[in-house]
Amino acid sequence: MSQYHRILYVWLPTERPIYPTGLVTLANHIHQDFPQIEQQILDLSPIAPRYRSQKLKEVIQTFGPKLLAFSWRDVQTFGPHEGNDPLRDALKFYHHPNPLERLRIAPKMLGHFFSYRRQLRGNLKLIRQGHLQTPGSLTVVGGAGFSVFSEEILAELPQAIVGVKGEGEGPLKDILEQGHPSVRLIQGPHCPTERYEKQKLDVDYTAKIFPGYTRYLDTAIGIQSKRGCPHRCSYCIYSHLEGRNIRQREPKQVVSEIESYHRRWGMRRFWFADSQFIPSHQSAQSCLELLEGLAALNLPITWSGYVRTNMIDQKIARAMVQSGLEDLEVSINSGSQQIVDQLKAGFKMEALYQGCRNLAEAGYKGNIILNFSLNAPTETEATLRESVAAYHHICSIFDPKQVQPYLFFLGVQPHTPLFEQLEQSGYFKGIKQNFFRPSPRLIRKMLHNPPPLDQLIARSCLKVWKQAQVPERHAGHLIMTELQAQLGPESTRI
Repeated sequence: MSQYHRILYVWLPTERPIYPTGLVTLANHIHQDFPQIEQQILDLSPIAPRYRSQKLKEVIQTFGPKLLAFSWRDVQTFGPHEGNDPLRDALKFYHHPNPLERLRIAPKMLGHFFSYRRQLRGNLKLIRQGHLQTPGSLTVVGGAGFSVFSEEILAELPQAIVGVKGEGEGPLKDILEQGHPSVRLIQGPHCPTERYEKQKLDVDYTAKIFPGYTRYLDTAIGIQSKRGCPHRCSYCIYSHLEGRNIRQREPKQVVSEIESYHRRWGMRRFWFADSQFIPSHQSAQSCLELLEGLAALNLPITWSGYVRTNMIDQKIARAMVQSGLEDLEVSINSGSQQIVDQLKAGFKMEALYQGCRNLAEAGYKGNIILNFSLNAPTETEATLRESVAAYHHICSIFDPKQVQPYLFFLGVQPHTPLFEQLEQSGYFKGIKQNFFRPSPRLIRKMLHNPPPLDQLIARSCLKVWKQAQVPERHAGHLIMTELQAQLGPESTRI
Protein backbone atom coordinates (compact mmCIF):
# COMPACT_ATOMS: atom_id res chain seq x y z
CA MET A 1 0.00 0.00 0.00
CA SER A 2 1.13 3.56 -0.70
CA GLN A 3 2.60 5.50 2.22
CA TYR A 4 -0.08 8.12 1.44
CA HIS A 5 -2.98 5.85 2.34
CA ARG A 6 -5.31 8.64 3.55
CA ILE A 7 -5.95 11.68 1.34
CA LEU A 8 -7.79 14.79 2.50
CA TYR A 9 -8.84 17.12 -0.32
CA VAL A 10 -9.58 20.70 0.76
CA TRP A 11 -11.77 22.89 -1.48
CA LEU A 12 -10.63 26.42 -0.64
CA PRO A 13 -13.35 29.11 -0.38
CA THR A 14 -14.96 30.32 -3.60
CA GLU A 15 -16.75 33.61 -4.21
CA ARG A 16 -20.09 31.86 -4.79
CA PRO A 17 -21.28 28.26 -4.26
CA ILE A 18 -19.55 26.12 -6.89
CA TYR A 19 -19.74 22.34 -6.75
CA PRO A 20 -16.15 20.98 -6.67
CA THR A 21 -16.47 18.97 -9.88
CA GLY A 22 -12.71 18.71 -10.37
CA LEU A 23 -12.00 17.38 -6.87
CA VAL A 24 -14.90 14.91 -7.05
CA THR A 25 -13.63 13.66 -10.42
CA LEU A 26 -10.06 13.37 -9.12
CA ALA A 27 -11.10 11.47 -5.99
CA ASN A 28 -13.16 9.02 -8.06
CA HIS A 29 -10.24 8.55 -10.45
CA ILE A 30 -7.91 7.71 -7.56
CA HIS A 31 -10.51 5.36 -6.04
CA GLN A 32 -10.67 3.36 -9.27
CA ASP A 33 -6.88 2.85 -9.29
CA PHE A 34 -6.31 2.65 -5.53
CA PRO A 35 -9.54 1.38 -3.90
CA GLN A 36 -7.74 0.69 -0.61
CA ILE A 37 -6.86 4.38 -0.08
CA GLU A 38 -9.16 6.33 2.25
CA GLN A 39 -10.29 9.72 0.95
CA GLN A 40 -12.30 12.67 2.22
CA ILE A 41 -13.31 16.04 0.74
CA LEU A 42 -13.61 19.13 2.95
CA ASP A 43 -15.44 22.14 1.50
CA LEU A 44 -14.50 25.34 3.34
CA SER A 45 -16.70 27.69 1.27
CA PRO A 46 -19.87 27.51 3.41
CA ILE A 47 -17.94 28.04 6.64
CA ALA A 48 -17.63 31.59 7.98
CA PRO A 49 -14.05 32.91 7.60
CA ARG A 50 -13.36 33.05 11.33
CA TYR A 51 -14.26 29.35 11.76
CA ARG A 52 -12.40 27.91 8.76
CA SER A 53 -9.11 27.41 10.55
CA GLN A 54 -10.80 25.55 13.41
CA LYS A 55 -12.77 23.35 10.99
CA LEU A 56 -9.62 22.41 9.09
CA LYS A 57 -7.88 21.60 12.36
CA GLU A 58 -10.75 19.38 13.54
CA VAL A 59 -10.99 17.42 10.29
CA ILE A 60 -7.23 16.85 10.14
CA GLN A 61 -7.20 15.63 13.75
CA THR A 62 -10.12 13.27 13.12
CA PHE A 63 -9.11 11.93 9.71
CA GLY A 64 -5.31 11.92 10.06
CA PRO A 65 -4.37 12.45 6.38
CA LYS A 66 -1.05 11.30 4.99
CA LEU A 67 -1.53 13.48 1.91
CA LEU A 68 -3.20 16.88 2.13
CA ALA A 69 -4.36 18.24 -1.26
CA PHE A 70 -5.63 21.83 -1.48
CA SER A 71 -7.61 22.98 -4.52
CA TRP A 72 -7.48 26.75 -5.17
CA ARG A 73 -9.98 27.88 -7.80
CA ASP A 74 -10.68 31.61 -7.29
CA VAL A 75 -7.86 34.14 -7.36
CA GLN A 76 -8.93 37.40 -9.02
CA THR A 77 -11.90 39.14 -7.41
CA PHE A 78 -12.07 41.95 -10.00
CA GLY A 79 -13.81 39.64 -12.44
CA PRO A 80 -14.76 41.47 -15.64
CA HIS A 81 -18.46 40.70 -15.76
CA GLU A 82 -21.64 42.66 -15.37
CA GLY A 83 -23.32 42.64 -11.99
CA ASN A 84 -20.01 42.25 -10.15
CA ASP A 85 -19.72 44.92 -7.42
CA PRO A 86 -15.93 45.38 -7.73
CA LEU A 87 -16.34 45.89 -11.48
CA ARG A 88 -19.12 48.46 -11.07
CA ASP A 89 -17.19 50.36 -8.44
CA ALA A 90 -13.99 50.19 -10.50
CA LEU A 91 -15.82 51.63 -13.51
CA LYS A 92 -17.17 54.47 -11.37
CA PHE A 93 -13.79 55.14 -9.77
CA TYR A 94 -11.79 55.15 -12.99
CA HIS A 95 -14.31 56.62 -15.44
CA HIS A 96 -16.97 58.71 -13.67
CA PRO A 97 -16.95 62.27 -15.12
CA ASN A 98 -17.60 63.83 -11.69
CA PRO A 99 -14.44 64.00 -9.51
CA LEU A 100 -16.58 64.17 -6.36
CA GLU A 101 -18.27 60.90 -7.31
CA ARG A 102 -14.88 59.28 -7.86
CA LEU A 103 -13.82 60.53 -4.44
CA ARG A 104 -17.01 59.16 -2.88
CA ILE A 105 -16.46 55.69 -4.34
CA ALA A 106 -12.75 55.58 -3.36
CA PRO A 107 -13.38 54.02 0.11
CA LYS A 108 -15.40 51.20 -1.49
CA MET A 109 -12.60 50.56 -3.97
CA LEU A 110 -10.12 50.38 -1.11
CA GLY A 111 -12.51 47.99 0.62
CA HIS A 112 -12.57 45.68 -2.42
CA PHE A 113 -8.80 45.93 -2.73
CA PHE A 114 -8.10 44.98 0.88
CA SER A 115 -10.86 42.34 0.88
CA TYR A 116 -9.10 40.66 -2.04
CA ARG A 117 -5.78 40.80 -0.19
CA ARG A 118 -7.45 39.25 2.87
CA GLN A 119 -8.78 36.40 0.73
CA LEU A 120 -5.29 35.66 -0.55
CA ARG A 121 -3.80 35.80 2.94
CA GLY A 122 -6.61 33.61 4.26
CA ASN A 123 -6.02 30.85 1.72
CA LEU A 124 -2.25 30.97 2.17
CA LYS A 125 -2.71 30.79 5.94
CA LEU A 126 -4.98 27.73 5.64
CA ILE A 127 -2.43 25.93 3.46
CA ARG A 128 0.42 26.75 5.86
CA GLN A 129 -1.71 25.63 8.81
CA GLY A 130 -2.57 22.31 7.19
CA HIS A 131 1.07 21.71 6.34
CA LEU A 132 2.27 22.46 9.89
CA GLN A 133 -0.48 20.33 11.40
CA THR A 134 0.50 17.24 9.38
CA PRO A 135 4.24 16.67 9.99
CA GLY A 136 5.52 13.69 8.05
CA SER A 137 2.71 14.02 5.50
CA LEU A 138 2.84 15.59 2.05
CA THR A 139 1.00 18.83 1.23
CA VAL A 140 0.04 19.48 -2.39
CA VAL A 141 -1.64 22.55 -3.93
CA GLY A 142 -3.44 22.61 -7.28
CA GLY A 143 -6.60 23.90 -8.94
CA ALA A 144 -7.44 26.32 -11.74
CA GLY A 145 -6.46 29.51 -9.91
CA PHE A 146 -3.24 27.95 -8.67
CA SER A 147 -2.36 26.78 -12.19
CA VAL A 148 -2.45 30.39 -13.42
CA PHE A 149 -0.41 31.77 -10.50
CA SER A 150 1.57 28.69 -9.48
CA GLU A 151 4.99 30.31 -9.14
CA GLU A 152 3.65 33.33 -7.25
CA ILE A 153 1.70 31.16 -4.80
CA LEU A 154 4.52 28.66 -4.18
CA ALA A 155 6.89 31.55 -3.46
CA GLU A 156 4.77 32.41 -0.42
CA LEU A 157 4.52 28.85 0.94
CA PRO A 158 6.97 26.59 2.81
CA GLN A 159 9.55 24.95 0.56
CA ALA A 160 8.29 21.43 1.32
CA ILE A 161 4.87 22.09 -0.24
CA VAL A 162 4.46 20.71 -3.77
CA GLY A 163 2.41 22.36 -6.53
CA VAL A 164 0.52 20.66 -9.38
CA LYS A 165 -0.11 22.82 -12.42
CA GLY A 166 -2.90 21.63 -14.71
CA GLU A 167 -4.67 18.29 -14.42
CA GLY A 168 -4.07 16.33 -11.24
CA GLU A 169 -4.78 12.68 -12.09
CA GLY A 170 -1.32 11.85 -13.45
CA PRO A 171 0.81 13.65 -10.83
CA LEU A 172 -1.24 12.30 -7.92
CA LYS A 173 -1.02 8.75 -9.24
CA ASP A 174 2.77 9.11 -9.59
CA ILE A 175 3.05 10.40 -6.02
CA LEU A 176 1.02 7.47 -4.68
CA GLU A 177 3.15 4.96 -6.59
CA GLN A 178 6.61 6.55 -6.38
CA GLY A 179 6.55 8.67 -3.23
CA HIS A 180 7.59 12.28 -2.68
CA PRO A 181 8.28 14.02 -6.03
CA SER A 182 11.78 15.24 -6.81
CA VAL A 183 10.56 18.63 -8.08
CA ARG A 184 8.50 21.28 -6.34
CA LEU A 185 6.23 22.26 -9.25
CA ILE A 186 4.77 19.46 -11.37
CA GLN A 187 3.26 20.18 -14.78
CA GLY A 188 0.36 17.75 -14.86
CA PRO A 189 0.18 15.81 -18.13
CA HIS A 190 -3.27 15.70 -19.68
CA CYS A 191 -5.28 12.64 -18.73
CA PRO A 192 -4.83 10.20 -21.69
CA THR A 193 -7.74 10.08 -24.11
CA GLU A 194 -8.24 6.33 -23.77
CA ARG A 195 -8.45 6.67 -19.97
CA TYR A 196 -10.54 9.83 -19.91
CA GLU A 197 -13.21 8.48 -22.25
CA LYS A 198 -13.82 5.56 -19.84
CA GLN A 199 -13.89 7.75 -16.74
CA LYS A 200 -16.70 6.87 -14.34
CA LEU A 201 -18.08 8.62 -11.30
CA ASP A 202 -19.64 6.72 -8.41
CA VAL A 203 -22.26 9.01 -6.84
CA ASP A 204 -22.70 6.81 -3.76
CA TYR A 205 -18.94 6.80 -3.13
CA THR A 206 -18.88 10.58 -3.63
CA ALA A 207 -21.56 11.04 -0.95
CA LYS A 208 -19.54 8.85 1.40
CA ILE A 209 -16.31 10.86 1.12
CA PHE A 210 -17.93 14.29 0.64
CA PRO A 211 -20.53 14.90 3.36
CA GLY A 212 -20.74 18.55 2.32
CA TYR A 213 -22.47 17.61 -0.94
CA THR A 214 -25.85 18.38 0.66
CA ARG A 215 -25.07 22.08 0.36
CA TYR A 216 -25.43 21.82 -3.42
CA LEU A 217 -28.75 19.97 -3.65
CA ASP A 218 -30.60 23.19 -4.57
CA THR A 219 -27.98 24.36 -7.08
CA ALA A 220 -26.67 23.09 -10.40
CA ILE A 221 -24.22 20.18 -10.24
CA GLY A 222 -21.20 20.47 -12.51
CA ILE A 223 -20.73 17.73 -15.11
CA GLN A 224 -17.62 17.54 -17.27
CA SER A 225 -18.12 15.62 -20.51
CA LYS A 226 -14.87 16.67 -22.15
CA ARG A 227 -11.60 18.49 -21.62
CA GLY A 228 -9.56 20.65 -23.92
CA CYS A 229 -10.52 23.33 -26.43
CA PRO A 230 -9.16 23.49 -30.00
CA HIS A 231 -9.77 27.22 -30.41
CA ARG A 232 -7.22 29.99 -30.02
CA CYS A 233 -9.32 32.77 -28.48
CA SER A 234 -6.76 35.40 -27.56
CA TYR A 235 -8.23 36.19 -24.13
CA CYS A 236 -9.00 32.65 -22.92
CA ILE A 237 -7.08 30.67 -20.32
CA TYR A 238 -8.71 27.26 -20.98
CA SER A 239 -6.10 26.03 -23.47
CA HIS A 240 -3.41 26.85 -20.89
CA LEU A 241 -5.25 24.74 -18.30
CA GLU A 242 -6.53 21.83 -20.41
CA GLY A 243 -4.66 21.98 -23.71
CA ARG A 244 -6.08 22.17 -27.23
CA ASN A 245 -6.60 18.44 -27.75
CA ILE A 246 -10.24 17.45 -27.13
CA ARG A 247 -10.73 14.41 -24.90
CA GLN A 248 -14.33 13.24 -24.61
CA ARG A 249 -15.93 10.88 -22.15
CA GLU A 250 -18.18 8.20 -23.55
CA PRO A 251 -21.69 9.68 -23.82
CA LYS A 252 -23.25 6.72 -22.00
CA GLN A 253 -20.96 7.33 -19.00
CA VAL A 254 -22.03 10.98 -18.78
CA VAL A 255 -25.72 10.07 -19.12
CA SER A 256 -25.34 7.42 -16.42
CA GLU A 257 -23.67 9.95 -14.11
CA ILE A 258 -26.50 12.48 -14.55
CA GLU A 259 -29.11 9.77 -13.98
CA SER A 260 -27.33 8.68 -10.79
CA TYR A 261 -27.20 12.23 -9.46
CA HIS A 262 -30.94 12.55 -10.07
CA ARG A 263 -32.00 9.19 -8.63
CA ARG A 264 -29.58 9.19 -5.64
CA TRP A 265 -29.52 12.88 -4.69
CA GLY A 266 -32.67 14.19 -6.36
CA MET A 267 -30.70 16.63 -8.54
CA ARG A 268 -32.69 18.40 -11.24
CA ARG A 269 -30.26 21.03 -12.56
CA PHE A 270 -26.91 20.42 -14.23
CA TRP A 271 -24.16 22.60 -15.63
CA PHE A 272 -21.77 21.24 -18.25
CA ALA A 273 -18.40 22.44 -16.98
CA ASP A 274 -16.77 22.00 -20.40
CA SER A 275 -14.90 24.96 -21.85
CA GLN A 276 -17.34 24.56 -24.76
CA PHE A 277 -20.03 21.89 -24.90
CA ILE A 278 -19.70 21.53 -28.69
CA PRO A 279 -16.15 22.71 -29.36
CA SER A 280 -15.84 21.38 -32.93
CA HIS A 281 -17.65 19.61 -35.74
CA GLN A 282 -15.65 16.48 -34.89
CA SER A 283 -17.18 16.39 -31.40
CA ALA A 284 -20.74 17.11 -32.56
CA GLN A 285 -21.74 13.45 -32.98
CA SER A 286 -20.64 12.56 -29.46
CA CYS A 287 -22.59 15.55 -28.08
CA LEU A 288 -25.66 14.47 -30.05
CA GLU A 289 -25.46 10.94 -28.60
CA LEU A 290 -25.20 12.41 -25.10
CA LEU A 291 -28.23 14.66 -25.61
CA GLU A 292 -30.32 11.88 -27.13
CA GLY A 293 -29.36 9.66 -24.19
CA LEU A 294 -30.54 12.33 -21.75
CA ALA A 295 -33.80 12.80 -23.65
CA ALA A 296 -34.41 9.03 -23.58
CA LEU A 297 -34.26 9.06 -19.77
CA ASN A 298 -37.38 11.25 -19.74
CA LEU A 299 -36.42 12.71 -16.35
CA PRO A 300 -37.49 16.13 -14.95
CA ILE A 301 -34.03 17.64 -15.34
CA THR A 302 -32.59 20.74 -17.01
CA TRP A 303 -29.08 21.65 -18.10
CA SER A 304 -27.02 24.66 -19.10
CA GLY A 305 -23.54 25.34 -20.41
CA TYR A 306 -21.31 27.31 -22.75
CA VAL A 307 -22.28 26.45 -26.33
CA ARG A 308 -21.05 27.76 -29.67
CA THR A 309 -24.33 28.28 -31.51
CA ASN A 310 -22.48 28.10 -34.84
CA MET A 311 -22.17 24.35 -34.11
CA ILE A 312 -25.92 23.84 -33.64
CA ASP A 313 -27.57 22.21 -36.64
CA GLN A 314 -31.26 21.29 -36.75
CA LYS A 315 -30.75 17.79 -35.34
CA ILE A 316 -28.64 18.98 -32.41
CA ALA A 317 -31.11 21.83 -31.76
CA ARG A 318 -34.00 19.38 -31.40
CA ALA A 319 -31.95 17.13 -29.11
CA MET A 320 -30.95 20.11 -26.95
CA VAL A 321 -34.57 21.14 -26.45
CA GLN A 322 -35.81 17.57 -25.87
CA SER A 323 -33.06 16.88 -23.29
CA GLY A 324 -33.97 19.87 -21.10
CA LEU A 325 -31.83 22.83 -22.18
CA GLU A 326 -32.63 25.64 -19.72
CA ASP A 327 -30.06 28.42 -20.24
CA LEU A 328 -27.58 28.85 -23.05
CA GLU A 329 -24.45 30.97 -22.58
CA VAL A 330 -22.95 32.25 -25.81
CA SER A 331 -19.57 34.00 -25.91
CA ILE A 332 -20.45 36.19 -28.85
CA ASN A 333 -17.78 38.75 -27.79
CA SER A 334 -18.82 41.18 -30.53
CA GLY A 335 -21.29 41.57 -33.36
CA SER A 336 -18.46 42.63 -35.63
CA GLN A 337 -16.82 39.91 -37.70
CA GLN A 338 -13.68 42.05 -37.70
CA ILE A 339 -13.46 41.95 -33.88
CA VAL A 340 -14.41 38.25 -33.71
CA ASP A 341 -11.58 37.47 -36.13
CA GLN A 342 -9.15 39.75 -34.33
CA LEU A 343 -9.89 37.88 -31.07
CA LYS A 344 -9.35 34.59 -32.97
CA ALA A 345 -12.72 33.33 -31.72
CA GLY A 346 -13.06 31.05 -34.74
CA PHE A 347 -16.66 31.47 -35.90
CA LYS A 348 -18.67 33.36 -38.49
CA MET A 349 -21.50 35.60 -37.38
CA GLU A 350 -23.90 34.17 -39.95
CA ALA A 351 -23.23 30.65 -38.64
CA LEU A 352 -23.95 31.90 -35.11
CA TYR A 353 -27.26 33.38 -36.28
CA GLN A 354 -28.17 30.17 -38.11
CA GLY A 355 -27.60 28.16 -34.95
CA CYS A 356 -29.94 30.54 -33.13
CA ARG A 357 -32.56 30.11 -35.85
CA ASN A 358 -32.26 26.32 -35.56
CA LEU A 359 -32.85 26.53 -31.80
CA ALA A 360 -35.85 28.83 -32.20
CA GLU A 361 -37.38 26.53 -34.82
CA ALA A 362 -36.85 23.57 -32.46
CA GLY A 363 -39.04 25.34 -29.90
CA TYR A 364 -36.41 26.53 -27.43
CA LYS A 365 -38.04 28.74 -24.76
CA GLY A 366 -35.15 29.21 -22.31
CA ASN A 367 -32.72 32.08 -21.90
CA ILE A 368 -30.03 33.08 -24.40
CA ILE A 369 -27.25 34.73 -22.41
CA LEU A 370 -25.02 36.77 -24.73
CA ASN A 371 -21.58 37.58 -23.35
CA PHE A 372 -20.29 40.70 -25.09
CA SER A 373 -16.68 41.87 -24.57
CA LEU A 374 -16.87 45.60 -25.20
CA ASN A 375 -13.87 47.71 -26.20
CA ALA A 376 -11.67 44.87 -27.41
CA PRO A 377 -8.43 45.88 -29.17
CA THR A 378 -9.16 47.71 -32.47
CA GLU A 379 -12.76 48.42 -31.36
CA THR A 380 -14.36 51.48 -33.01
CA GLU A 381 -17.75 53.16 -32.85
CA ALA A 382 -18.60 51.32 -36.07
CA THR A 383 -17.86 47.90 -34.55
CA LEU A 384 -19.79 48.83 -31.39
CA ARG A 385 -22.76 49.62 -33.63
CA GLU A 386 -22.42 46.14 -35.11
CA SER A 387 -22.61 44.64 -31.61
CA VAL A 388 -25.80 46.55 -30.84
CA ALA A 389 -27.21 45.45 -34.20
CA ALA A 390 -26.27 41.82 -33.48
CA TYR A 391 -28.12 41.98 -30.18
CA HIS A 392 -31.25 43.30 -31.91
CA HIS A 393 -30.94 40.66 -34.63
CA ILE A 394 -30.84 37.82 -32.09
CA CYS A 395 -33.84 39.42 -30.34
CA SER A 396 -35.68 39.16 -33.67
CA ILE A 397 -34.95 35.42 -33.85
CA PHE A 398 -36.19 34.63 -30.32
CA ASP A 399 -38.71 36.28 -28.06
CA PRO A 400 -36.76 39.39 -26.93
CA LYS A 401 -37.53 38.46 -23.31
CA GLN A 402 -35.39 35.33 -23.77
CA VAL A 403 -32.29 37.30 -24.77
CA GLN A 404 -30.09 38.55 -21.92
CA PRO A 405 -26.98 40.50 -22.93
CA TYR A 406 -24.21 40.52 -20.34
CA LEU A 407 -21.62 43.20 -20.97
CA PHE A 408 -18.08 42.13 -20.13
CA PHE A 409 -14.74 43.74 -20.55
CA LEU A 410 -11.90 41.51 -21.60
CA GLY A 411 -10.06 40.36 -18.50
CA VAL A 412 -6.33 40.54 -19.19
CA GLN A 413 -4.73 37.39 -17.78
CA PRO A 414 -1.21 35.98 -17.92
CA HIS A 415 -0.59 32.99 -20.22
CA THR A 416 -2.91 34.31 -22.94
CA PRO A 417 -2.12 35.70 -26.41
CA LEU A 418 -3.99 38.90 -25.48
CA PHE A 419 -1.63 39.49 -22.56
CA GLU A 420 1.42 38.96 -24.78
CA GLN A 421 0.00 41.27 -27.45
CA LEU A 422 -0.71 44.06 -24.95
CA GLU A 423 2.63 43.64 -23.20
CA GLN A 424 4.50 44.01 -26.49
CA SER A 425 2.49 47.13 -27.33
CA GLY A 426 3.55 48.86 -24.10
CA TYR A 427 0.10 48.63 -22.52
CA PHE A 428 1.61 47.95 -19.07
CA LYS A 429 4.48 50.42 -19.37
CA GLY A 430 5.56 51.76 -15.99
CA ILE A 431 3.32 49.36 -14.03
CA LYS A 432 4.60 46.48 -11.91
CA GLN A 433 3.07 43.31 -13.35
CA ASN A 434 2.15 41.34 -10.25
CA PHE A 435 -1.21 39.88 -11.30
CA PHE A 436 -1.42 37.81 -8.12
CA ARG A 437 -1.28 40.94 -5.94
CA PRO A 438 -2.29 43.66 -8.41
CA SER A 439 -1.92 47.34 -7.59
CA PRO A 440 -4.85 49.73 -8.24
CA ARG A 441 -3.09 50.89 -11.42
CA LEU A 442 -2.74 47.31 -12.66
CA ILE A 443 -6.38 46.53 -11.81
CA ARG A 444 -7.41 49.32 -14.16
CA LYS A 445 -5.34 47.72 -16.93
CA MET A 446 -6.67 44.23 -16.18
CA LEU A 447 -10.19 45.44 -17.04
CA HIS A 448 -9.52 46.23 -20.69
CA ASN A 449 -11.39 49.49 -21.37
CA PRO A 450 -8.86 51.87 -22.97
CA PRO A 451 -9.42 55.25 -24.68
CA PRO A 452 -10.98 56.54 -26.81
CA LEU A 453 -14.14 54.47 -26.25
CA ASP A 454 -13.75 54.07 -22.49
CA GLN A 455 -15.80 57.15 -21.63
CA LEU A 456 -18.62 56.36 -24.05
CA ILE A 457 -19.02 52.84 -22.65
CA ALA A 458 -18.63 54.02 -19.06
CA ARG A 459 -21.29 56.71 -19.52
CA SER A 460 -23.76 54.14 -20.84
CA CYS A 461 -23.12 51.71 -17.98
CA LEU A 462 -23.12 54.37 -15.27
CA LYS A 463 -26.37 55.92 -16.47
CA VAL A 464 -28.15 52.56 -16.21
CA TRP A 465 -26.57 51.59 -12.90
CA LYS A 466 -27.61 54.95 -11.46
CA GLN A 467 -31.25 53.93 -11.81
CA ALA A 468 -32.58 52.49 -8.58
CA GLN A 469 -33.71 48.87 -8.40
CA VAL A 470 -32.73 47.80 -11.92
CA PRO A 471 -32.65 43.96 -11.84
CA GLU A 472 -29.32 42.58 -13.00
CA ARG A 473 -30.97 40.54 -15.76
CA HIS A 474 -32.43 43.76 -17.23
CA ALA A 475 -29.32 45.93 -16.94
CA GLY A 476 -27.80 44.57 -20.15
CA HIS A 477 -30.91 45.46 -22.18
CA LEU A 478 -30.86 49.01 -20.82
CA ILE A 479 -27.12 49.46 -21.45
CA MET A 480 -27.57 48.27 -25.04
CA THR A 481 -30.40 50.81 -25.43
CA GLU A 482 -28.20 53.55 -24.01
CA LEU A 483 -25.28 52.58 -26.27
CA GLN A 484 -27.65 52.71 -29.22
CA ALA A 485 -28.71 56.22 -28.22
CA GLN A 486 -25.07 57.30 -27.94
CA LEU A 487 -24.05 55.70 -31.25
CA GLY A 488 -27.04 56.59 -33.40
CA PRO A 489 -30.09 54.81 -34.87
CA GLU A 490 -28.15 52.95 -37.57
CA SER A 491 -26.86 50.63 -34.82
CA THR A 492 -30.18 48.74 -34.92
CA ARG A 493 -29.66 47.46 -38.47
CA ILE A 494 -27.68 44.40 -39.53
